[in-house]
Amino acid sequence: EENVNQQGVRFDEICESFFVFKECGFQVIISTLDGNPVCFDEVVPKSSFRFCHNFHNLLSETSLLKELSPNNFDCALICGGIGLYNNKTFSDSEIVGNFVNEMYHLGKVIATISSGILTLLGPKTCHIIKNKNLAVMDIEEEAHYLKLEKMDYENSIVFKVKQNESIAITDLAYCSHVEVDGNIVTGKNTYSAGMCAKQASRVLLSSTISSPLLSQSQSHNLKNKNNENTDLTKQIISEGWIEKKSRYLQVWRRRWLVIYPNRIVTYANPIDKRSHIIFLNNNNNN
Repeated sequence: EENVNQQGVRFDEICESFFVFKECGFQVIISTLDGNPVCFDEVVPKSSFRFCHNFHNLLSETSLLKELSPNNFDCALICGGIGLYNNKTFSDSEIVGNFVNEMYHLGKVIATISSGILTLLGPKTCHIIKNKNLAVMDIEEEAHYLKLEKMDYENSIVFKVKQNESIAITDLAYCSHVEVDGNIVTGKNTYSAGMCAKQASRVLLSSTISSPLLSQSQSHNLKNKNNENTDLTKQIISEGWIEKKSRYLQVWRRRWLVIYPNRIVTYANPIDKRSHIIFLNNNNNN
């Protein structure tokens, strides 16, 4: 197991969003402020890297943020973690602020998960989210996120968002929720990581796909894929994480639920293609 680090990011947030973007055909560059390997704010079992044999190496081969150009990217996604609370070096960084600000004004997608939204409340970026709908944790959930018994309202994300004249949407506590307002996509909590990346991908795919990171053939394939799925995605009523009891072993497992008008579909994770379908009109199970 890795050592506990109170200055890192949440492993599940970066892991889920990474694979959602890869599944959609995008190239993903992982960057840190100092160019050093990604560190996490909690114990991460080595078994967690089972999603990809090379994922641990990818997290070690990071790019130095100040060497990257916003012109070469379509989306910037900022994961959360206790580190963003305990160390303001990243969220208040002029390098981060300038990068996000330029991305926004170039019309690129800006996405944040959980406490990653603190980056948008920095001095260089707070103006881009004024009057925007933002998915944020309520004060009770935020205290739990930080492993605190209680949190002062004046120190909460909700308070800071409202002080910035933005609209804080907390929805149900401990449930996944994502808000899309223009080219700003915010995921409320860690459970929203996969959904946040999916919504950011949909914003990208619904716009003109002229990504400098996609070849012409890849862009053409993504457009075709998006056209094929347009009607399907428009039918989605809601989606998010649930606890579901298995049919045979009767064991409770975490599953990704997608609700359509005539069916409910569950997956092992947001990018899994294998599904269990419950048809609401005739009760047939597949």
